[in-house]
Amino acid sequence: MRKSLLLLLALVLLPAGLWAAERMVLAELLTSTTCGPCYSGNARLDGILLQKGDYLAVIRVHMNWPSPGNDPFYSYISATNNTRRNMYNINSIPTIVIDGVAKYTNISGDMWAPGIDDRHATESPLELNIYRTFTPSSYLEGETQGSGEVTIEIINEGGQLLSFKLYGALVVNDVEYTGTNGDPEHDQVLFAMLPKPSETVGLNGTDVTIAKNATKTLTMEYDIYDSIMFPPLFEDGLIVSAENCQLVFWCQKSGVGETEVLQAAKVNVVGYSDFDLSNPLVAPQDGKLDAGEQANVHVTINNNSDVELQDVVVKLEVADEDITVVNGRAVAQSVEAGGSYTIEGDQLMIEAGAGYDGSGFELEFWAGSGDGSIAPEFKQTYVPGVAEDILPRRTYSLVAPSIVTDQGLVSFSTPNAENVEITLYDACGRTVRKLCSGVSGSGSVTVSALELTNGVYFIKATLGNWSKVERLLVIH
Repeated sequence: MRKSLLLLLALVLLPAGLWAAERMVLAELLTSTTCGPCYSGNARLDGILLQKGDYLAVIRVHMNWPSPGNDPFYSYISATNNTRRNMYNINSIPTIVIDGVAKYTNISGDMWAPGIDDRHATESPLELNIYRTFTPSSYLEGETQGSGEVTIEIINEGGQLLSFKLYGALVVNDVEYTGTNGDPEHDQVLFAMLPKPSETVGLNGTDVTIAKNATKTLTMEYDIYDSIMFPPLFEDGLIVSAENCQLVFWCQKSGVGETEVLQAAKVNVVGYSDFDLSNPLVAPQDGKLDAGEQANVHVTINNNSDVELQDVVVKLEVADEDITVVNGRAVAQSVEAGGSYTIEGDQLMIEAGAGYDGSGFELEFWAGSGDGSIAPEFKQTYVPGVAEDILPRRTYSLVAPSIVTDQGLVSFSTPNAENVEITLYDACGRTVRKLCSGVSGSGSVTVSALELTNGVYFIKATLGNWSKVERLLVIH
């Protein structure tokens, strides 16, 4: 079994003046398979979740009472269940705890939905995003098990430094088991705290302190290999399927007498949107990155799935001590199914330090979508020679199409009998083909895109001592 690992990845300052985030409400229902009223309490919460699932995350914490006290979900992680119960000092079930601040019993069930809506209407100082990978492995025929990694992004949009605990949980849906209360199916069963308490700090959460207008990113591993033993046939166990599992994370105050949940997030373990990144471009104003100069960085998001992507976060890092990332996070609100969207302008920006010598450096991009999917790792080396664009004298010119579907015309002119060389490069700075070489004066040349794949290319013209680069987008 793989160990859970918690790793602090990054601290990035964000622009000031951001709005507070919409709240995802956390509802923890303390219940049991031996509690008669818990049957109706579970059904009540099922109905609420069906209506409010867009802004409601649910965890069901099982107890070992009333008699006979043989709830298998309690027995599986009794210490974890007791820890959540003791945090709220609960002595009767079913009891729902909403965002750690409101407690209602099944008797006051009419207050459950209004209590959830009241919390949802309260803006949160935090934005919480979770992204996951999952690698399946065959455990039993017909069941999906495996392991993965989850990335948690916490953004402090409030006006002050915040300290709290970050908790994570793995919950399981569609579990078939009938206890003494007759309830045959169970959802959002608390299955493990993340990282697992036997290995690190899962039970007590992870301490987080985050400055105002800043973001922190953490990662941890998780696995789905365990089984729950059901009485009285303890030799038979339920092998939990990843297809029924969900990851839930929340930020909760941890001061004396404080249990308020500041923000929550949830994502299914299985189910991905297919997207990737391409066509990175460093775009300084004069076409050439010099020491002490800033440059915008562009990159394209390609949605390869048949559903619209929403809230795609793109992050940029540069592994070079002479290059500083000024703006390292951008968001595309939507990318249509089968389409693409280019992050451009000053959403992503770098700055060359005083010691930058004009050499190449590596750009590293990371992207996650609002449904919790992560794009494949994407790195690209910036090629200064291709991005170079020296300002022309008036007597020189290069005119090239910006978009080509089949073929386009590239025109050039030079007043002297100078050699003209025009070269087509791909987005990585590799030579694709020479369009012309050794001619002089003025003229034109055809660029054919029939054998080119979709994407960004560069046309570089060298006319004597003058050169210029134009960006070309190929779309078939």
